Amino acid sequence: MKHPEIKRYLWGGNLWNPSYFVATVSENTEEQIRNYIQNQQVK
Repeated sequence: MKHPEIKRYLWGGNLWNPSYFVATVSENTEEQIRNYIQNQQVK
């Protein structure tokens, strides 16, 4: 770990939740958003 001193502040050892994603819609097409949502259900 690059900064072990912050590990005690992290929940579950991760800075970001591995099952959560956020992006602004303007960066993606509607088709890309639909594909992302559909592929998340496949996991």
